[in-house]
Amino acid sequence: MLSHLIRFSCVASAIAFAGCASAPAKPCSPLGTSACGAQTANVARDVAGWHNAHQASCPYVRPIFAQIVRDEGDAVVEHWTIEACESKQFTYRAYLLPMGGGLTVMVSDVRPDDRDTP
Repeated sequence: MLSHLIRFSCVASAIAFAGCASAPAKPCSPLGTSACGAQTANVARDVAGWHNAHQASCPYVRPIFAQIVRDEGDAVVEHWTIEACESKQFTYRAYLLPMGGGLTVMVSDVRPDDRDTP
């Protein structure tokens, strides 16, 4: 009887943990980002801030597209290509980490270890 109870507990736990797994990241907007709704604008704002801090003489104009590079389960790595002054294009890395209904965004230059999703 005890072995049946242990087996049932293990199966129930496995099912519960499987339900916690996140779905693979996929584009949520025409831009191509996994960020949805107002979060897309928040990521764009953070990318613009990073760009303007590093390219003050060539200000941000608009996002052109985003590409999901890697889904890490609890976070997503994306490359954001933006238009800046004189139609120049720049690409930056955005690390998107959903937390408590919000989205933490960390922007940096593209890293050599970024890989396209298979």
